Amino acid sequence: MAISYIEQFDVTYNSGQEPGKASLQYVSGWMFSSLGLRPQSSKPRNNLRTADALHAGADVKAQATRSITNDPVFKRVAFFETLVLG
Repeated sequence: MAISYIEQFDVTYNSGQEPGKASLQYVSGWMFSSLGLRPQSSKPRNNLRTADALHAGADVKAQATRSITNDPVFKRVAFFETLVLG
């Protein structure tokens, strides 16, 4: 069994908001079912294709507040405002 220490950090979703607290802890994969847990990454939040999810994830990681694209699928992402061209 492998369980990491809890890492705590500040998270903001929009530039004008106060940061919130988040916790991150790693647990070895085979322990999920015995602890009654499911991996968070197995639950899609926006139903994006992998390439679109990587693009949106990079925008969120960079703390983008807006995204300009020609793909309306990004309107599903709640973490930033999307302007669709065309």
